[in-house]
Amino acid sequence: MPRACIPLRSSSPRSTGSQHTGPTFVGQHDKDTNTLFRGYVNSLLDAFLIIEGCRHGLIGRFVERPSEEEKDALAQSGNVVVWEEDEIGMQRWTDHILWSETRSSGPFLIYREADEEDPLLKYGSNKMIPIPKGARPYAGQLEERRKCRHHDRWVTENGLVKKTITIPYEKTKKWHIISYFKFHYILVPSLFFNLLYYL
Repeated sequence: MPRACIPLRSSSPRSTGSQHTGPTFVGQHDKDTNTLFRGYVNSLLDAFLIIEGCRHGLIGRFVERPSEEEKDALAQSGNVVVWEEDEIGMQRWTDHILWSETRSSGPFLIYREADEEDPLLKYGSNKMIPIPKGARPYAGQLEERRKCRHHDRWVTENGLVKKTITIPYEKTKKWHIISYFKFHYILVPSLFFNLLYYL
């Protein structure tokens, strides 16, 4: 078990099959990496349940500041990272992926994996990058358009998405949650479990 993690309990959640309601998370824990929870943070309720799970020792979280190598290793679809700011003395999560400009989706901030500016397309017409229809209920108000102005970054098709939220808790605490995913990941019904089975 990586040094910086508090592990999940060993019991597995019951699958709800392809029909899922309420908060949805993958009920799996990868013991070979620093993955604290695998899933997709769909809503603010999901985020609060994750925090409660961490507070009660049901869901893992970082209890030491991770190394840059550890953070880069976690930048993969399906990984959810949680930490409390004062506990490890870290306010921001950084990795070495090039991201688009920040977009808001309700209480969340959204970043999409980006490429360096393409000079051949810089002055061309805008190109739409569609979000799969089935993913739209879960994806929220995400940016779909590549920008073509100077200095803009070009969103990577089928690239990674980073969804983040910071939640003040009990007056003095701040919890941070990072959810990495690709759109096809949240279209697979078998990946979804109700987080309430953990709590």
